[in-house]
Formats: sequence, structure tokens, C-alpha cells
Amino acid sequence: MLEPYPDVLDDASQTLRTTYMGFASFTVLIWDHVDTLTAEVEYIWKGRRGPIVYLFLLNRYLTPFGFIVNLFAYLSPVWTHERYAAFARDWED
Repeated sequence: MLEPYPDVLDDASQTLRTTYMGFASFTVLIWDHVDTLTAEVEYIWKGRRGPIVYLFLLNRYLTPFGFIVNLFAYLSPVWTHERYAAFARDWED
């Protein structure tokens, strides 16, 4: 069953809140990276290398790229519903 379209003002408000939350989360992530950089250098870069270290580095430096892609999608006029449908399986027209 088709649901009615949301109110334009409500939709714009929710979009703005989502964008603000995305930027706030990204800011906290970058702050955490900067705050823990000295511990990372001491324990990861100067320590023994093993599989756990590589998993840590993958997690630590791949996550910001995911945030950047999301923030780009929030703000870019290039990211249309059709492009989103190509990446998301749950999209229904």
C-alpha cells in the first residue's frame, strides 16, 4: 500500500537534521583520531606488526572514508534517487 508523501517542510527538516548529525558524528570521529594519535603511534606504529594491527588500521582509516561518502551523498545534487536506487536494494519507487 502506498503511503502519502511527507510534508515538504517536515521532509526538509528531517534532511537538515540528518546532515547535521552526519557532520557532528564525523567531527567526533576526527577528534577521537587526533586525541588518540599519540597512543596509536606508540602501540601500533612502534609495536609488533600482526594481523590484529592490520585490522585496527583498516578499521581506523577506512571508517572516515565511509563518512566522507555519506556526507557527499547528503550534500551533492549529483546524488539523485536513481543513483541511490543503483546502490540500495531496499529502495522502492
